[in-house]
Amino acid sequence: MSRGHDPHARLLKSLERSARNYGVGVTFSDFSETPWSSATFVGYRLTMAVTVDGDATAWLAALPEEDLSAPGRLVADLALRRDADGMRLELLVLLEA
Repeated sequence: MSRGHDPHARLLKSLERSARNYGVGVTFSDFSETPWSSATFVGYRLTMAVTVDGDATAWLAALPEEDLSAPGRLVADLALRRDADGMRLELLVLLEA
């Protein structure tokens, strides 16, 4: 995924900054995007693998309450799943009108 000025890059930078505030390094990979909509909102689900460097306990506990944003985007929901392959982060991103 490009790390330029696209909205995904800004969301990732927001996540990286949040982790750094807790003394944690993070790497994101294996991205997928799925369109999402409801009766009133349009957006997408952005899913990615997360690799952490350091004790991420406090960061992961605080992550659902973090203000993650990018211009024209709002993170409405965030879920972290752990499995045998590691951690996956899923963001529900709404497009602002």
